[in-house]
Amino acid sequence: SLSFMLPSRRLSAVARQKLRRQSDLRSRIVDADKHEFEEVCRELLSSGSALPADLLCAAGRAVASTKLSVMAETVDALCWASTERLCSAEEEIPSSEVVAALVSLASAGKPHRPSIRRLVEGLKARIPSVTPQMSLQEIHRTITALCKLKEPLGVEVQLLLDHLDRRLDMLSDFALASLARTIASSGWKIGDFAKSMAVSWRQRAEGQRGLKSNVHAAVVFAVGKVADKDVITEVLRVANNSLDYSTFTFTELSQILWVYANNGGVIPSESIWKSLLGALSADGVGACATQTIGYAFWAAGVLSHKCHSSGLPLELIRQMAQCVVLGSVRGFQPSSVSYMVWAVSLAASQDCLWVGDFCKHLLADNSSRETIDKFKSLELANTFAAVCSLGLKDSLPEFVAAARQYFAAAAKTVPGTAANGRAFTQVAWTMVPEGGPEMEAIVDWFTANSDKVGLRSLCRILWAASKCDGVVEACAGQQSSSVVLLVCAAARRFLDGRSERLEQQDVALLVWALGTLRLSHYELEERCCVLARGMLMDGRNDSRHLAMVLWGITSNSHRSQPAIDLIKDTALAVPSGSIAFDVADVAVVLWAMAASDVYDQVAFRHLLSVLAPGSGRLSAAERRASLSKVHRAYLWARLCHGFVHSPQEAALIAEALEEAQISGVDARGAFQTGVCRTLERVLARSPRTGFQVVSEVDLAPELPGLVVDAALVDGRIGSRGLLVEVDGPHHYVSVLGASGVSGRQYNGQSALKHELIRKAGFRLICVEDEKWRTMDRADRFEFIRHEVSDALNSRELFPG
Repeated sequence: SLSFMLPSRRLSAVARQKLRRQSDLRSRIVDADKHEFEEVCRELLSSGSALPADLLCAAGRAVASTKLSVMAETVDALCWASTERLCSAEEEIPSSEVVAALVSLASAGKPHRPSIRRLVEGLKARIPSVTPQMSLQEIHRTITALCKLKEPLGVEVQLLLDHLDRRLDMLSDFALASLARTIASSGWKIGDFAKSMAVSWRQRAEGQRGLKSNVHAAVVFAVGKVADKDVITEVLRVANNSLDYSTFTFTELSQILWVYANNGGVIPSESIWKSLLGALSADGVGACATQTIGYAFWAAGVLSHKCHSSGLPLELIRQMAQCVVLGSVRGFQPSSVSYMVWAVSLAASQDCLWVGDFCKHLLADNSSRETIDKFKSLELANTFAAVCSLGLKDSLPEFVAAARQYFAAAAKTVPGTAANGRAFTQVAWTMVPEGGPEMEAIVDWFTANSDKVGLRSLCRILWAASKCDGVVEACAGQQSSSVVLLVCAAARRFLDGRSERLEQQDVALLVWALGTLRLSHYELEERCCVLARGMLMDGRNDSRHLAMVLWGITSNSHRSQPAIDLIKDTALAVPSGSIAFDVADVAVVLWAMAASDVYDQVAFRHLLSVLAPGSGRLSAAERRASLSKVHRAYLWARLCHGFVHSPQEAALIAEALEEAQISGVDARGAFQTGVCRTLERVLARSPRTGFQVVSEVDLAPELPGLVVDAALVDGRIGSRGLLVEVDGPHHYVSVLGASGVSGRQYNGQSALKHELIRKAGFRLICVEDEKWRTMDRADRFEFIRHEVSDALNSRELFPG
C-alpha cells in the first residue's frame, strides 16, 4: 500500500509547490520596489502561463502607484496582456480580483491611455458574471471605482445598483454616507436608486438611531443632486421637521443649504440659518474647501429671494464675506468667485465699506489677464456685472480693464452658444448708457450668432443697445447698420419655428427696444403681440410689462390684427379687474387706445379714475409724460368718439391741457425756417390771398394744446386756411424687411396728430425732410407752390 500512495503524494507536493510559486509571485508583485517591480513585470509578461489574476494585480499596481514610476511601455504591455487574458480565459476570475483591479485603476482617475481604457472595458464586461457572488462591500467598492473612472451609467452600473438597492438597509450608517458621496459626484441619473436611499435614510433618521450629522448631510446632498423633485421635496420636509442642526459643521450645513436653494419647493427652517451663523468663524471658514464656501454664498443668495420675510440669508452673506477677509481665505475657483460677488451684491447696502474690502480681497488674485482667462465667459460676466452694480468700477480698475479687454476680444473669437449669449448680455447691460466699442463688438457677435443663442438673450441685448447713448440717434438717421442687422437677425430667429418659452419681461424688453430704436419689423411685432395677448389671457402679464408692449407697438404705428386684438382685450380686462394698471402705466394704455383707434368708454373712464387721484405720486418726469399722453388721448376720444368728461374727470383733463400748453416748445430749426421762408415767397407771388405765414400755431378751440409747425392764416379774419407740418427724422420709424431698411413710416405720435388734425376738418400738408434735402431752391419753391395750391384748390391764386 505504501507503493500505491507514493504517486499521489508526489502529485500533491507538485501542486503545493506550484501554489507556493504563485503565492511568492503575488507577494513579489505586491511588495516589489521600483527596480524589482520592472523585473517582476518582465518575468510575468514573458511567462506563457501567467494567471489572469496576477496580470491584473500587476497592471493595477503599475497604473496606480506614483512611487514606482513604471515605464509607459511596461504599463501598456501589462494592460494589453491582462485584457487579452480577460477576454480569452475560460476559467472563472474571482469577484475579489475584478474589484481589486478596478479599485487600483480608479485610484489614478479617469484613464486616458488606450491600453488602460481597454482594460477597464474588459473588467466591466466581467461584472455581470461576478455580481451575484459579490459581497455588499465589494458592490460598494466597485460602484465607487466606476464613479472615479468617470464611467457613464451603463448596464454594469445599473446592475450593481439594482443588487445594492434591495440591501440598502444592511449597510452601516458610515457605508450609506460613503455611498451617498459617491452618488453625489457621479453625474448618473438614478432617480429610483436615490429614492430608495432617501427611504433608508428617513427610516434611520426617524428611528431615533442617533445618526451623525455627516450621514444626514451626505444623503441629503446626494438626493438633492440626483433624485426627482418630489423625492427631494419630501427629504427636505423631513430635514425641516426632524434634524437638529446645532451639531452640524459649516460644511455640512452648506451642503444641505445648497439642496434647499437648488430645489425651491421647501423653505429652510430658521434653525439652519441660526446654526450657520453660529458655526461661522474666520478660522472655521478658512478650514473649509473653497468650493463649499462658494456654494454657501450662492445658496444664501438664491434663498434670499425666497425668504423675503427673513433677513437671515443676507446676514449670513455679510458675515461669511467678513470671515473670508479676516481669515485671508484665497484660492477660489472662478465659479466660486462669481457666486460670491453676486451674492454680496444682493446683501450690500449703501456706503458699506465691507463690500469694497471683500471684492478687493477676492479679486486681487483674479485681475491679471492670465487669471481672467481661467473664467468661463458667463462666470466672468456675472462677476463683472455684480462689480458694476456695486459701483466698484473705479475701486477695481485692474479687474474692470482686464474684463472689458477680455470681452472685446471674446466677441471676435468665441463660438456662438447659449451660455456665451447670456454672458454677453450681462456685460452689455453694464455698459448702459455709455456704450462703447465693446458694445458694438457684442452687437455684431449676436448678429452673427443669432441662430445659436437663446431668444431671451436676443431680447436683452436689443434692450441694452436701445438704452445706449448715440444708438437711438443713429437709428433715427438710419446710420446704425449693426443694430438694424441685429433686429433682422433676431426676427429670423423668432420666426424660425423653434419653440422656446418666453416670459412677459422678454417680450416687453424686445418691443420696448424696437419702439425706442424706431425700428419697425412687422412680422416680429405681430408675433410679439400674439405672445403678449396669450400671456394676458393666462394672467401672466403685469402692469409695467404690458404697458411696455403697448407703448412699443403704438410708437411704431404697428396696426396688425393681433395688435388691435391685444389692445381690445386689454381694454376689456381693465374694468373686469383681471389686470390692474399702476398709476405710472395708465397713460400708456390710454395713449395706445388712441393711437390704434380702439375705443371703450368704460375702460377709458376707469383708467382716468385711476390716474386722477394718483398723478401726484408720480415723479415730475413721469407726471409730465403721463399728462402729455392723456392730452392726446382725450382729444381723440372727444373728437372721434364724442367723449364728454365728467365733473370728476375735469380736473385731470384741465391739468393735461395746461401741461400741453406749457410744454409746447418752440423748436424751430433750419428745416422749419427754410420751409416757412419758401411759403412766404410763394405767398408773395399772390398777394390777393391775404394769407400770412405764422409759426407754432395752437389749434384751439378745436384741438386745444395741439401745436403745428406753421399755418397760413387769413390776416383779415384770423382763420387758418392751411396747416403745415415740417417732419424731420424723429417723426418717422424705419421699416425693416428681410435684410435691412426697406422704407419708413410715421411714428405713432405723428400719425395720431395728423389724424386728429384732419378729423377736425383742417387742411394739412406735410413736408418730409428726405424729399426736402434732395431739392434745390427752385425745386423747393415749385414743390411748396404746388402743394399749397392743391390743398387750397386755388391754382389760379398760385400760377406756375
